[in-house]
Amino acid sequence: MKILFTGASSFTGYWFVRELAAAGHEVIATFSTGGAAEYDELRARRVEECLRFCTPIWKCRFGDDRFLDTIATTNELGLLCHHGAYVKDYKSLDFDTLAAVRSNTLKLQQVLQSLQENGCNR
Repeated sequence: MKILFTGASSFTGYWFVRELAAAGHEVIATFSTGGAAEYDELRARRVEECLRFCTPIWKCRFGDDRFLDTIATTNELGLLCHHGAYVKDYKSLDFDTLAAVRSNTLKLQQVLQSLQENGCNR
């Protein structure tokens, strides 16, 4: 099955991608940056390792135009795994929870409609 995966640069995201690929799935992973070198040292190494198990889509966030285009142009997409979340400074007392939710669900209705129109029902 082809799986569109967000959040592959995270610790748990890497392991999900690796295990999905090991189970025989084709994983297409979105990354918000332009490449592994744009992450800090530890995350950059994890992303480089992750690239062994997935096809990357760079500069792509959930709900943005590139994300919607990826859904529309990927044949036989079987599953969306929305593991990624924007939670920068989540431990801060100033963390804006509502802004984070808005960011993490950008154009959610359009994303779900596009998935359904393109045959992805999971």
